[in-house]
Amino acid sequence: MELTTTSLAATLAPQDADAVQRAKVDKAAVQFEGLFIHQMLKEMRKSAQQIAGDNGLFKDQSGSGLLDLADTMLADSMASQRAFGIADTIVRQMLPASSAAFKSTGLAVALPRDGIASPTIPEPEDTQP
Repeated sequence: MELTTTSLAATLAPQDADAVQRAKVDKAAVQFEGLFIHQMLKEMRKSAQQIAGDNGLFKDQSGSGLLDLADTMLADSMASQRAFGIADTIVRQMLPASSAAFKSTGLAVALPRDGIASPTIPEPEDTQP
């Protein structure tokens, strides 16, 4: 009896393998967005503590572990809702063929040299013969 090892993706049909790959990319993108949001919340809390000084509300560090856990849970919740759009952007970059699945506003954003974004409205098509 001969045993061979194959990956799950190799035993699936190409469409199923694509779905597995898309699910992996989507999960990783949401996890990255959660990590990003958590880091942002952590830095915001640290800044608030520095601004408050010794007489501030957050000077007592006894509950910092619970606050960190709450920040993690909040970040994961926000990431699962794709609140910042980071996960969507990562998925679009990793899987360009699936970009049609995301909502599009129809407006392109042009970044001129001065760094101020302005929407570019598409020109109407000429319907005259």
